[in-house]
Amino acid sequence: MLLLDPTRFYTNIRLVYPQMVYPLMECLCFFITYFALVVKKEYVEASISMKDFAMIDSVTSLNNRKRIDQEIIKLSSETQSFGVGLIDLDDFKQVNDRYGHLIGDRLLFETAEIFRSTTRSRDFIGRYGGEEFLIFVRNADPLTVYQVCQRIRAAVANTLFLANSPQPFKLTVSIGVGMYHAGDDLMTCIHQADIALYQAKRRGKNTVVMANGAHRFNTVQFWED
Repeated sequence: MLLLDPTRFYTNIRLVYPQMVYPLMECLCFFITYFALVVKKEYVEASISMKDFAMIDSVTSLNNRKRIDQEIIKLSSETQSFGVGLIDLDDFKQVNDRYGHLIGDRLLFETAEIFRSTTRSRDFIGRYGGEEFLIFVRNADPLTVYQVCQRIRAAVANTLFLANSPQPFKLTVSIGVGMYHAGDDLMTCIHQADIALYQAKRRGKNTVVMANGAHRFNTVQFWED
């Protein structure tokens, strides 16, 4: 019965073995504290994992729009130059309309795999919306930015998507690129890249168009492949 009643057990221990009370209590407190720390650690790790998961696009496993918005805030005070690229899959709406969104989602995932394999570890890429993606080519001069974007474009154009399926696909992308320099407004640079993307679409698609001129849209010059 003593074992079933902790109060009586503790009282009897204190009366019979007074010298054991404090070591026993210290040991008990230690295990309680240890258990609490373990539970807290698991809770924190689970919270971090859930937070990370909330920043990942469910279709492509790239950074999602929420994560992109965070990165934009972070990079808005960047002191080193970097490239801003908007990537759009050419004529992708026709794929969704003809073959359905399940095929479309699979193609988006395979395209994202190419983006991962052709960008550098320091670069940031995410799904901006629909079939449009945003890339920040970090710590790079215009030539390096252009080369990275050309590598992406060429890799997509040279890939046979869903190769083992009854209906394989060939896809291309158009990319508009702007440059951010210290003191620029990053949203303006993204808008500049959007203008360059529009030019890429007008000039035949499957191309990289790079805008030069951070803010002066009336004097933007374009280079294309």
